[in-house]
Amino acid sequence: MSSEMAGSWGGRMIFLSHNHQDKQIVEQFAIPLLEALGQDQVFYDSWSIQPGDGIIERMNAGLSEATLFLFFVSKNSLASRMVEMEWQNALMAKAKGQLRFVPIRVDPSPIPAILQQTSFLDLFNNGLDVTRRQVLDIAKGNNIFQPSVSGFSNIVGTYTIAGDDLTITMNAVHFLEPACEFGFVTTSPLDDFFCRVVGAPSFIETPFEGGNTPDGIANMMAIKSGSPLVPGFPFRVRVTPKKGKQVMIDKVLHRESENYWKPVLLTEG
Repeated sequence: MSSEMAGSWGGRMIFLSHNHQDKQIVEQFAIPLLEALGQDQVFYDSWSIQPGDGIIERMNAGLSEATLFLFFVSKNSLASRMVEMEWQNALMAKAKGQLRFVPIRVDPSPIPAILQQTSFLDLFNNGLDVTRRQVLDIAKGNNIFQPSVSGFSNIVGTYTIAGDDLTITMNAVHFLEPACEFGFVTTSPLDDFFCRVVGAPSFIETPFEGGNTPDGIANMMAIKSGSPLVPGFPFRVRVTPKKGKQVMIDKVLHRESENYWKPVLLTEG
């Protein structure tokens, strides 16, 4: 399905237009909107569309009642004829003063020329937290919903081993991550190895020893870059044991706030 609608709240209707291939990203907005507006007021196919419902009929009803149209601009949505029909119809409604039209840039794809005079939200460059907060500023409320999609992560990691060196690479998949600080958890003494950021002349190291790690176990060396983590520009750390030493990195954590470190899924690559 290429579009979702939201029900009215305070005289406002919200219509989310996107391609199904971007659903994992769009749900990061749909769920907080659901929590803000209430489940009975938010239309999202994961919990609202039942077998036998008329998709086109619901889409047309949503467009006719919408006062806010959120268009998730991506390579996928720009290639979709269904999404194109949605945003072009919404643009006509905007011209008549019937709704507010807000594009949300998801990836490096350019905003269509006809929309370049329209102010847009830049998820790709500003990151999820900032953009989601901007969207929620439009529609505020309070309700609870358990996400149907779990395990979403914007950061993926890979590792390679060459001789004694272990190289771990972190990538931002969808959008910018303002904090580029990672913790390398190990049961080895921190004096047994060196860490360095590949291609970076300077970085900040912070040791956590004797169980003083975020999860209260083992040791951890935190490595911080002065720049954000941006899609297409990986953060690569090389771990080299000192002579005669062996080092095992048990896991990698990403610092998401002052007191919260989130595990990074690592695969061999």
